[in-house]
Amino acid sequence: MQYSLLERDEMKKVDRFFYEMGKLKSEVRDYRAERKALATDSADPTARSAVEGLADIPYLMGYEHPEKWLEAAHATWAHFRHTPLGKVMERRYIKNEMWLDTAYESWISENTYFRWHRYFLLFAAIQLMRRGIRFNFLPPRKFVPRT
Repeated sequence: MQYSLLERDEMKKVDRFFYEMGKLKSEVRDYRAERKALATDSADPTARSAVEGLADIPYLMGYEHPEKWLEAAHATWAHFRHTPLGKVMERRYIKNEMWLDTAYESWISENTYFRWHRYFLLFAAIQLMRRGIRFNFLPPRKFVPRT
């Protein structure tokens, strides 16, 4: 039985992303710095200006458009920042606490903990979709010409 709009593998991917978010941030920063250093050393002024307007990074650490993933994560954390749900998810992803310890110290049940977790991942997935990252649970629309 499925209790979420997300498929299991989609939930796992979004869940894994929140665990790897810090590492991905540093990878994106390093990638940008490396590209900028290459262009700065170049005598070509066009190369320098091209790096300043560097397009979206297409693929990094298993994520397509990692900057969009980071934007979605930022929007998700901003939405839940001062809520009990946000504090519980912060303990899960940033402090790497086990769910049982978090639930016990937050005075919530197991059911509430995992319901909040599904809601948090669903909100993040919606933020990803708003930024153009597609998931498989929405089939592509077929174009049918009018006659």
